[in-house]
Amino acid sequence: MKKEEFLKKKEELKMKLKNVVVEVDKSLPAEYAMGCCYDEKEHTWKVYEKILPDRSNEYDYYYNLVTQSEEAAFDKLYEMMMKWIRYEEKEEEQQKKRLADEEKGLTAEEVQELREQRAVNAKKEKIEMMFFCNGFDWDRVGEERKEYIIRKNIYCQVRYIKEKRAFMIVSAGSKEDAIKGNLKTGTEYYYMDEPEKEMLHRLDEDIMTNYKK
Repeated sequence: MKKEEFLKKKEELKMKLKNVVVEVDKSLPAEYAMGCCYDEKEHTWKVYEKILPDRSNEYDYYYNLVTQSEEAAFDKLYEMMMKWIRYEEKEEEQQKKRLADEEKGLTAEEVQELREQRAVNAKKEKIEMMFFCNGFDWDRVGEERKEYIIRKNIYCQVRYIKEKRAFMIVSAGSKEDAIKGNLKTGTEYYYMDEPEKEMLHRLDEDIMTNYKK
């Protein structure tokens, strides 16, 4: 199929593409993505998967097909996309069963608390991933081995404020300040109930303005 036809099918299936990014001719921030781009120098279409290794900021690329045929390239990408959708549907059913098993025997209040904590953990991971996509790394610092997200001399942590149901960023301008706990509190809150796309966009701008120095 041609690129335009693929993009139309991708749009029709966007509600099923929950945890994977599908790129066409541009790179998007994601822990894992599949995509297709045209190499102007080699005059070929390249179909690939890219993976961001755990707590890293450099992608590993794996090429599934390199071809001069646009149709072959987007047929391949469509095949990969559909395979991922079927995989996610199966995983979703298994996940529902696992979660139901975890909640057996719990009170209604305990179930609510457990679900809230799952949601908080998932949102925090996405916030941290935005830092990694902006060139940050991760390490433990000091005798207490506290975790920090680091770029050059900037040491950051993502903290959850339960009373506000929101995250905020705290940071230090040196390793010494991070070890001593001399952390500056950011001015932005990232709310659990905020639309995720808008929240991550605000976060990305905040990182580039205040932390990516």
